[in-house]
Amino acid sequence: MVVIKMRQVNRKVSFNQIFFLKLLCIILIMFSISTSYLVFNNRSFAYYAPDSNTTKVSVEIGTTNNFYFSFTAALNSIPDDTPATIYLHTDVTRSGPIIIGSKKNITINGKNQFTITRDNYGDGKWYDDTLFDVKAGGKLVLENINIDSNNDWILDKETYTEALKNNENIDLSKIIIPEPGGAIAKNYLVKNSGTLTIINSKIKNFYSEDKGLFSSLGASRTTLINTEISHCATLSGGLV
Repeated sequence: MVVIKMRQVNRKVSFNQIFFLKLLCIILIMFSISTSYLVFNNRSFAYYAPDSNTTKVSVEIGTTNNFYFSFTAALNSIPDDTPATIYLHTDVTRSGPIIIGSKKNITINGKNQFTITRDNYGDGKWYDDTLFDVKAGGKLVLENINIDSNNDWILDKETYTEALKNNENIDLSKIIIPEPGGAIAKNYLVKNSGTLTIINSKIKNFYSEDKGLFSSLGASRTTLINTEISHCATLSGGLV
């Protein structure tokens, strides 16, 4: 018969081992916190793993900056009566109006490089919608941004120069010529019933037969600061 004796071994855990285990626990806790929030320059960023190729916008409210993959989602995330800034991270194309409600206070910042473009509906179509619609009581600031109305037209410079030379009345319909099949704006670029401020921005490529860039309704206020308007024309109001 074979007898096997079991011997209990008591092993003491060294101080170094205890220290290492505690350090490992601290590292794991810190990693868990960092994946929930990133803190940079005293601002907390909700972690959405932003990718420069896909992230369209971020919304800054106070010290919080959240990333979104669509402009509409970012716009809808902003509560009433709360100043907020939408920062573009890519160009944005809109097929419908950007509506600023009566209790909204929103700044859209293009970071001096990005553009909001009104979608081209195709050959021979009209633009029935405005690009921006600020409701009464609403506040919109467009800052460091490019606004492209996406209307293609050309100026008959020869006819225009000849009319000026002969001091003749200028028939705008004869010198402002839409590109064949190009879309024509049937509405204002911006319909403003609230407060609109445009700062350090550029507006281009607007053409309409009877509408202008801005429609100011009621007790509205429109202010342009250091803003460039180019290649914009309306038969009822001239060209820039």
